[in-house]
Amino acid sequence: HFSPPPVRPGAPAHESVTVHVKAGDGAWQAVDATSSTLISSNGSGTAHWADSRVALVKGLAEGLSYRAQVNVKNACGWGAFSPVSEPLTLGAAAFKPIASAAPLLEAVDSTSLRVHFSPPPVRPGAPAHESVTVHVKAGDGAWQAVDATSSTLISSNGSGTAHWADSRVALVKGLAEGLSYRAQVNVKNACGWGAFSPVSEPLTLGAAAFKPIASAAPLLEAVDSTSLRVHFSPPPV
Repeated sequence: HFSPPPVRPGAPAHESVTVHVKAGDGAWQAVDATSSTLISSNGSGTAHWADSRVALVKGLAEGLSYRAQVNVKNACGWGAFSPVSEPLTLGAAAFKPIASAAPLLEAVDSTSLRVHFSPPPVRPGAPAHESVTVHVKAGDGAWQAVDATSSTLISSNGSGTAHWADSRVALVKGLAEGLSYRAQVNVKNACGWGAFSPVSEPLTLGAAAFKPIASAAPLLEAVDSTSLRVHFSPPPV
């Protein structure tokens, strides 16, 4: 599953997408859109249409871990490769939840914060999500789980209450002013716990917690041979 990037301002429309897959530390191979099988990345297979959003890949091996990346072509040539996907091991583990995006921290007061997160989409064919565990740590300390009932930190191996699968925010109380906190989440379904999300940006409780967070990377647009425009989006408040 993939989403082609937006067309650069002033650039020609996308023409095709090539999907590349590799097993473990093996070589990258392209997915032939006609046969849905892997071929040499330098082969003469059929690329996917520019409006494609999914590519079926058949003839793989159970138990191996696979990753994918895509790149897009227009009249000016091939664009850069996407980041590489999270790995997927075919077999029972393939139906565990995938990792969420990194959560966002919001200061509530000098000793409390909220962790905002979005559970990942359910893998095609996998069971529904059941619960979410939110983990927080201060500085270089150990990770601790957030108990959904008390909104306090407990041992990550403790018996606290996880958050419901449809949760989007977790309140965390009883923290220390002046310390820097980070968070990550993982999701459970009937097949087990999925991978942890990336770790959030740090948040230091106190006055610094209300400074703006970093914006996303800007996008450059060529105007002519000596000029460009920088397109950017300020971060959420």
